[in-house]
Order: sequence, then C-alpha cells, then structure tokens
Amino acid sequence: MVWEETIIFCPAQARLLLLSASIGNPDEIAAWISSIRSKSCHLIQHRNRSVPLRAAYLDPSGKLAPFFRTRDIARGRGFALHPETKRLFANYEDQTLSPRSKR
Repeated sequence: MVWEETIIFCPAQARLLLLSASIGNPDEIAAWISSIRSKSCHLIQHRNRSVPLRAAYLDPSGKLAPFFRTRDIARGRGFALHPETKRLFANYEDQTLSPRSKR
C-alpha cells in the first residue's frame, strides 16, 4: 500500500504525526511503526467525536447519498439493491443509527 511505503521510506530523522478518525486497529499500526523505525510510536486516542462520522457514496445521479440510510434513498431508474443487501443494511441501521432530526 502507498501509505505503508511512505512510512517505510520516510527519513529516520523525520517525526511523524498520523491522524485518523476511522482506523480500526490503531494498536497494531503503532506497534508496526515502532518495529520499523528507531523511535517508539505513542498512541493517543480520543473517543469523543466533535463531528459524527457519516458514511456516504456518490450515486449515479451525482447526489451524495448516505451509505447506511437506505430506506431514505430515492430509487432512480436502474437502481436496485439485492434483497439480502437491503435486509443487512436495515438490520445495521436499526442497531447502530439513532434517529436524526430533519433539517
């Protein structure tokens, strides 16, 4: 991966500050960085979000559609989700997303 090569080939004297809101395995990445560089890598985690993370995609009409609000997405011609995909998304939405007020 490009980001791995960037870290590997970064000069040893360079200090790295890595920020991400969505890495699932930060402990493993910190350990890996410590193993390939001469300095230890310190992991600082902040679990409170100032801004909620929202997954979205650009649909064929050019509109930004929320990835996990499938019930609210207007269906255009030629657009269809597999029934099992609909079921999985609905299950995910029911378990993880709290209702938001309309703007």
